[in-house]
Amino acid sequence: DINPHSDTEDVVFSTALATLEATRKQLDRNALQKAVELVAGKKKLFLFGLGGSNIVAMDAFHKLVRTGINCNFAGDFHLQLMLASQMETGDVALVVSHTGENLDTISLAEEIRKRKAVLIVLTSSGHSPLARAADVLLTVWPATSTPVSESFSARLAQLVVIDILYVDIMEALGDAGVDSLQRMRDTIASRRT
Repeated sequence: DINPHSDTEDVVFSTALATLEATRKQLDRNALQKAVELVAGKKKLFLFGLGGSNIVAMDAFHKLVRTGINCNFAGDFHLQLMLASQMETGDVALVVSHTGENLDTISLAEEIRKRKAVLIVLTSSGHSPLARAADVLLTVWPATSTPVSESFSARLAQLVVIDILYVDIMEALGDAGVDSLQRMRDTIASRRT
């Protein structure tokens, strides 16, 4: 229940800021660097998430497709399963899940592992079944407040981690990443009036 004496804006901002600060302090930078190396060194990247986590996966696709890496994304669970079934040894999957306990998300991870692909997990639950299946685990630390859903603040932190991955991957790719980004910018700019 929302406390009638609470300032909604302050509660939402405070929760978001607390989540971002906790995530910044707790983020496993070695795991982050490993994820960057894996993604930057592969030809194919698959991005998966269901429900609210699908929004984060789509944001990752929106950013990482600029790098020149072959990114694959689908919003529908069955299409995600189809993509996972086409993965090959050495491909990389980034699976986003707040709880890491959704059976459909776990089935995606099982398919990814079956294909001998690399599984990077971005979650709030470092002890979940999905987290235990990860080759690389990236964890955010959501703060909670009564009126603000934990998953809302976790999503903000996950989006920030995606931004960090994008910047670090672009740095790792060097000129090749910059060239891909410029081609994308030129193409989009040609559609402006």
